[in-house]
Amino acid sequence: LGQNMDELLFPKETRRRAQDNRERYEHSQEEGSMIGRRLEATALRKNGELFDVETAMQAIPLEGKTVFAIFLQDITARKRAQEELAAKNKDLEMLLYVTSHDLREPLRSIESFARLVNDRYADKIDDKGKDFLRRITEGTKRLDRLIEDVLMLSRAQRTLEPIAGLSSADLVAEVLKQLEGKIEATKARIDVKDNLPTLNADRRWVRQAVYNLVANALKFTKPN
Repeated sequence: LGQNMDELLFPKETRRRAQDNRERYEHSQEEGSMIGRRLEATALRKNGELFDVETAMQAIPLEGKTVFAIFLQDITARKRAQEELAAKNKDLEMLLYVTSHDLREPLRSIESFARLVNDRYADKIDDKGKDFLRRITEGTKRLDRLIEDVLMLSRAQRTLEPIAGLSSADLVAEVLKQLEGKIEATKARIDVKDNLPTLNADRRWVRQAVYNLVANALKFTKPN
């Protein structure tokens, strides 16, 4: 009691900023609670140790002035857990990258040799043998796609912030352009609705979702 709040709670580097924030709020004559506006900051313990806090502020009119009630929550443990999780995710991403690279090389060799055997010795292999080789080739392709999917998930931690006003119509047009060859080969007709919505999302992931939907529709369809 009776102590300056800024000197008591905040280190020298951030005291001025905390005071400026309160003064801006007081002069703006804004009404209502600021509790919903939670901010992370660095606070000062009694022993001089710095620690991470989440702050919320409530303005209280008092005798023609505005005083403030500050609510602090120690989030040191949460921040430490977030840092440890980020480090583990980075290690996992590197492991997945190295592992996928090492796995893909023998996969390509298996596929290449299966094709060579089928091409060079086609006249010496019966239909059953050709079917075996075809299954080997298709299996390596499926495994390669699975490895790529795992890699994509491992990059999710580095995803960009959502982009405001992302046009889903433009994304659909872009995907259809990329799949133009498959669309022609399957003689598919794709109807796109008008007035598609705008999205607040990462363009990369939305585009991948649309691509997967259309590509699967083209793949898993009846002939003719």
